[in-house]
Amino acid sequence: MSMSLDEVSLLRRRYREVQISFQMTDAVWRSAAELDTHVDRLLEPGGVLDQLSASVVDVNDRRISGGGEAFQPAAELSKAYATPQSRHFRSPALLEAIEGVLERLGVFVYPGCPTPGNWWAWQIGIPMRLGDILLHAGENLPQAVRSRWTETMAYLSPDLLVRPPGPESGANGLWVAFNGFKYGLVTGDARYIEAARSVIAGICRVSPTEGIQHDWSYHFHGPGLNMGYGGDQLFDVSRYIYVTAGSRFQLPPEALATHLAWIRNFILWNMRGSGQNPYSMGRAGTRGDVGHSTVRMHLSAIVYVAASGVEAQLDDMDAGQGLPDGDDMSRGKERSLGKELPLAGYVKDWVARFGAHNLPLEVQPLVEAILEGPAVPWAPRGVRYYPRSDYLAVHRDGYAAWVRMHGKERIGWFSIHNENRRGWYAGDGTFVLMQTGREFHDGVLATQDWERLPGITRVVSDAYKRPQGQLGMSEFVSGATLRDETGLCAMEFRVAPADGGPPLIARKSWTAFPDETIVALGSGIELDADLAVESVVDQRTIDGVDCVYVGDERYAATEGLELHTEAPWIHAGSVGYVFLVPGARVRVEERVGRFTDITAYVPYGTTPEREYRHRTCTLVVEHGVRVRDGGYAVVYLPGAAPGAVAQYAAEPQVQVLRRDAGAHVVRHVPSGTVAAVFFRPEQTPEVGLNTPGTVVYQVKEGNLWLSVACIGDGGDDSGTMRRCTVRLPLTLEAKSVEAAGRAGRTVVATEPASDGGTLLHMEWSGTGHVELQARLGSGALPRGHGGALW
Repeated sequence: MSMSLDEVSLLRRRYREVQISFQMTDAVWRSAAELDTHVDRLLEPGGVLDQLSASVVDVNDRRISGGGEAFQPAAELSKAYATPQSRHFRSPALLEAIEGVLERLGVFVYPGCPTPGNWWAWQIGIPMRLGDILLHAGENLPQAVRSRWTETMAYLSPDLLVRPPGPESGANGLWVAFNGFKYGLVTGDARYIEAARSVIAGICRVSPTEGIQHDWSYHFHGPGLNMGYGGDQLFDVSRYIYVTAGSRFQLPPEALATHLAWIRNFILWNMRGSGQNPYSMGRAGTRGDVGHSTVRMHLSAIVYVAASGVEAQLDDMDAGQGLPDGDDMSRGKERSLGKELPLAGYVKDWVARFGAHNLPLEVQPLVEAILEGPAVPWAPRGVRYYPRSDYLAVHRDGYAAWVRMHGKERIGWFSIHNENRRGWYAGDGTFVLMQTGREFHDGVLATQDWERLPGITRVVSDAYKRPQGQLGMSEFVSGATLRDETGLCAMEFRVAPADGGPPLIARKSWTAFPDETIVALGSGIELDADLAVESVVDQRTIDGVDCVYVGDERYAATEGLELHTEAPWIHAGSVGYVFLVPGARVRVEERVGRFTDITAYVPYGTTPEREYRHRTCTLVVEHGVRVRDGGYAVVYLPGAAPGAVAQYAAEPQVQVLRRDAGAHVVRHVPSGTVAAVFFRPEQTPEVGLNTPGTVVYQVKEGNLWLSVACIGDGGDDSGTMRRCTVRLPLTLEAKSVEAAGRAGRTVVATEPASDGGTLLHMEWSGTGHVELQARLGSGALPRGHGGALW
């Protein structure tokens, strides 16, 4: 079955328009001039092509059987050959060079050839590049050459008509499907495009295992956040959406709606400018600067969807069937978002805030059209907690921040093929604060101290580093958000060595308040061993910073600065830190590193031998050895000037009401919001909970807003019933209590408490927290809480 010539031409043209270089290289061209310069370097005597020809002498060469990177130069030459703005466009000399590379590699790769080494190289990596070569330059290659490599692609690629990947195959299945899509475009065989559509649609769904989760986070290679693979799924599905929009091969409405909801509910929340949380990326985060960059893949993918026009189509059809009920995005709300908050508006806001100068060549025309369109700029603001990934995301005007935890149902970190080999602490409560979006660019990850990732509490001993891929040991991990303004997450972190030594236990919480402050509390930190324990407040690059403020003292930010201080505040770079419990070590050092120090993966186009150098400031709270009741209390003030930090330290706008092994309770004075963590059933004057969990509430203008999360009877499954009783020192109008949050079915019963407050008996289903709203009754102000607070 063949498509019409017009359909073939349309899809091929669109594909060529959006074809960015293979995503595992750092070759991103922002202009035709950059592309041409790159091609010139490939072609120069003694350059990449000559080196490739001389050095690839065996099918077991890692560039063939390891990942297929040996075909990447030909794919990049083909890109220039098909780019009208390039001076190499349709160049006979370039076509001859492409044919020469293929001839050399054809000694080892051909129909029926042996396929030793990594299955991924043969079934995905090589066909991926062959598809691009054939689509960009194949029509002008000699017929015999074209036929031979088309047959090779068919031989290596899993046949979608015979063995289509299942819906839980995630990014790997998508790569196979996308290669089948390319094969259909190359051959004009619509069966492969139809089969690719079916596979991609099946993967674009909410899954209880691998892939998009019920809360819109993303898992792969086990139950844990893994946005390296998630980014690949985002990129390929978005490209497919753009290329096939309006054709009979467009994805079904349910798959489109799920993909769009995933973008709005998680992808955008994990981005800040041209960066994202590197500790959410798994092994891909250590693949050079590209591994965690959002400019090339994430923003490009969003542009493709925004430019495709599918949002407007979904507004006019019942496209919400693939969305989870009662979670972050209801069906009706999702259908309206294309009109109210189109992705084109996000692109406009992104360009206005971070600039368009680094955008890839391929997406620039689409962005220009979006900027001329009518969409109103917008961006995520507020907080989101993702219980399926033990993950908090915070977006404010001046920054984004993320906390990544992991409990007994999550893996802490992921490494394979010796990549991300120092990621031991990535899920142990890492706290990333990002303002410019470029905090981890230019090799920062290669130079950072992986023993002291920001936010973690650790034992200074290799014995307490957990192997990759293992489930955590922490029984309690929880989080909740209130009115999308205040976010709270917490864990009773527990880790022990494999030999059965004494465990490290640390009760930790983070609360993000609407005034852009973040409060981090630690308590009940204990280890019965002669080993040092420390909590890392931050590790931040401060290149170009002249001085670090330690209280009223000013120090030159130079190599060798190290001191212990009891000062109530510190300012380094563009972040202020107020220590409600004084005591920290400040260290400034020039750190040097290579990416080969942290990963064995060397994709074509990267520069593993390059040495990076950055000045870093690290703040650490040292708890000592045989710690019994260690702790800390820090307020982060992103973007605050030193004077403002000093003023805040003199008049803190938060009150830590309790911080011990049983509970953390903090009140935000300006808003009257109370955030509480209960590591065990506890009662405090401000709030009580009869089970471990998290509570956030605010009283304002006679109304109560309350958010509660607790551990369910059946773990974190979406159908789990959760039951708890909250005690508040308030009187409520019982009939006014109503659910206002994201959980499923909710039942609430109120009962007067013996102390004059109210007991709320709550039951709900779902993976997340539940939010309630109620009117206050007479005499409802909490005792001892002056009315001015409310």
